[in-house]
Amino acid sequence: MDDLKQKLVTAALQRDKDLYLTTRNPRYVRHAYGLARATLARGMRIPISAGGSSTGRAIPGWVLRHIAVSHALQQARDRYQKTGHPRHVGCAYLLARKAGVAIRAWVLDYFDTVALALTSPSMFTKTMASSSPARSLSMVFLAWRFECRL
Repeated sequence: MDDLKQKLVTAALQRDKDLYLTTRNPRYVRHAYGLARATLARGMRIPISAGGSSTGRAIPGWVLRHIAVSHALQQARDRYQKTGHPRHVGCAYLLARKAGVAIRAWVLDYFDTVALALTSPSMFTKTMASSSPARSLSMVFLAWRFECRL
């Protein structure tokens, strides 16, 4: 009976991983995380073929990576909302691109605001405010030269 349960868990985790990799829908990560926690709580092991560790007593790495990336993106958003510094927008953008997850809507909204400011006629006046989106965009590009710390 335990072998059958083990095979079902392995198949379900592999299915969740495949579906997540093709759709990037976080629903599959949440399902896999819950399944892995329940499996480990029952004293069963998660085989390497399902993304488990060599001991079989750890949550699959792809699940933990997604959770870590989501947490880092949330931290970047919180820091941007707190400070208003565009560096956090740039870091969130780079992290999402490197991790292969969808770029968050708040990052795209910021870039839309900057693009509108760059194409407006007032962009070319000499009285540009220090907190304008165009100035913020230049700060983002300068910040990308340095390592983004989240």
